[in-house]
Amino acid sequence: MFFKTKKLNLKATNDYKLAFKESEYIVICAPTNYNDEINEFDTTSVENVIQKALSINQNSTIVIKSTVPIGYTDRIKEQYNINSIVFSPEFLREGNALFDNLYPSRIIIGGESPEGKRFAKILKKSSLKKDVEIKMMKSSEAEAVKLNILNILNQKYDITEADLLSSELEVVPAFKARSLGFDGSMVAAYGQDDKVCAYTSLKAMMSLENVKTTAICILSDKEEIGSMGNTGMESHVFDYFISELLNKTGENRTNLLDKVFCFSKMLSADVDAGFDPLYASVSDRHNAGYLGKGISLNKYTGARGKSGASDANAEYVAWVRNVLEKNDIKYQVAELGKVDVGGGGTIAYILANKGVDVIDCGIPLLSMHSPYEVTSKFDIYSAYRTYKSFWEE
Repeated sequence: MFFKTKKLNLKATNDYKLAFKESEYIVICAPTNYNDEINEFDTTSVENVIQKALSINQNSTIVIKSTVPIGYTDRIKEQYNINSIVFSPEFLREGNALFDNLYPSRIIIGGESPEGKRFAKILKKSSLKKDVEIKMMKSSEAEAVKLNILNILNQKYDITEADLLSSELEVVPAFKARSLGFDGSMVAAYGQDDKVCAYTSLKAMMSLENVKTTAICILSDKEEIGSMGNTGMESHVFDYFISELLNKTGENRTNLLDKVFCFSKMLSADVDAGFDPLYASVSDRHNAGYLGKGISLNKYTGARGKSGASDANAEYVAWVRNVLEKNDIKYQVAELGKVDVGGGGTIAYILANKGVDVIDCGIPLLSMHSPYEVTSKFDIYSAYRTYKSFWEE
């Protein structure tokens, strides 16, 4: 859409002589994959471009965008006896290169030459972000900004720059889970939404003996962005899995899968928003889940009341309550934030749409989606007992 709506003066050619002849700036974005044999980045492609550029136009400024070793730009300038070479690292995400160029987080230029400063101003003028910061530094420092991260990834995890094209990396707090509180009754850790429910449900299933009916623990991905993709609950992978179980029994037939779903029961094990006294206004004190009072049952979730979510039927809620009370498991019935203020969703509605009886049943959590989420050890144990008793019923 950007290229269709904007008046741009762009030319494309594979004739490097024509491209270099009258260019004021020559930007090099050649690949420099990490060479394990020599234990450094292969800069051959960059040097090939520099040689060709200088053979045609020695008045241009060469801007290196490729990842290069620290000190490389200074060495190249000395080797070719030329000062009009600058390094400017790029910070582009896969699939967002145009956006990241138009809205750069910062502009870094290695060297303080007039040519480098002019190039920085061109980048700033071309961006749509107001007040983008320009950082002028030594070439070696600019190279280190990007290279240091790549070196750490390579040394610790054997990841090279080329791997970033297909990998899914996530930067998260590194500290381990720890006890919290004067009496150590709570757990503080990153990512308890929803590892804490995944752990308790899987632990409960692995401890089952002599199960009466088929027990399944589903660990689905991408719930926070709508459960899309083939690893999310919206995919047909779970349907395929159940169909395969029916095929193994030799009983599969038309509409049997639908019948299985309609006769199935499920607990949607997702955390509940615990009442936080520091942000009490977003919760209804009389209908919120509290830490230390057991597992939370959310009859419905959603935003603006029940919009966009599941609403468990009364008979199934009563059945779940009976299981909990019969096994002397503490529980509380709560809503996910105050109506028209709080809200959220889980995968419950997806299974409910297939005909499964389902209710959200999870552990109250403080500081949801923060680097330091907090749960109660009593609630965690209650969740384990809940999921185990559910399967044993």
